[in-house]
Amino acid sequence: MVAYFCTIFIIITINIVPAESRASNINNNAYLLCSNLNYSCGKINNIGYPFWGDGRPMLCGRQEFKLFCPGGNIGYPEIELGFIPFWMVHVNTTTHTMTLVPKDFLFNNFTTPGCLTSSSFMDMASLDRTLYDYGQSVTNLTISYDCDAKAQEHIFTCPQNGVNATASYLDHRSCDQTISVPVNTKALEKLKRNATTVFDALGEGFEVEYKVNFTACSRCTDSGGVCASSNFTHPRWPFVCLCPNGLSPDQCPPS
Repeated sequence: MVAYFCTIFIIITINIVPAESRASNINNNAYLLCSNLNYSCGKINNIGYPFWGDGRPMLCGRQEFKLFCPGGNIGYPEIELGFIPFWMVHVNTTTHTMTLVPKDFLFNNFTTPGCLTSSSFMDMASLDRTLYDYGQSVTNLTISYDCDAKAQEHIFTCPQNGVNATASYLDHRSCDQTISVPVNTKALEKLKRNATTVFDALGEGFEVEYKVNFTACSRCTDSGGVCASSNFTHPRWPFVCLCPNGLSPDQCPPS
């Protein structure tokens, strides 16, 4: 009977103690993983929170900022805003801004794209302003479709449903449909001088500010921690700081 009790006690002890050890190991592994594994793809290198993807787990970023690296000769990662794909051609982690180019318009390496619609391009009004905001260098370009070509001054054509549709920019008389799309302010000025085309202007991209809790993130990194997502580690926290000795909702305690 004594031997039987001892066996049970030993089994219980073995099952309980490693559970705490496993939790500590998970936290330590997460800290080391997110510390040493930033995101790189082509010409975009070594960027951290809130971005993730292609080997950098979502724990190290935020769900909405997943990047895809297509490989090949593109040289840039892809990001989706409102389910619409863009190439990220530049990112500034100090100002928290990135330059995006519509996927079909990268540096004009395309056949003539189809006509733009709200489902194929980011309408100015559809940006999620809780996560993003347009940069100061961005303005809206209104493009109109199904226009009377005789009444327009800024006409171009684009394929739509197997035929070339007549579209217009800067002039919206006698048009049935319109869409506002973000462009660089300098590109719009060139359009007004007829010094570029609509497709070239779109290919220059536009700047977007990405917004997450960078105040907390700065406190975290200043204390020796790593900014991360709380989705897996602590769902009730909007943000988590991975520390060498555990987790914190804000910053690492003094060692």
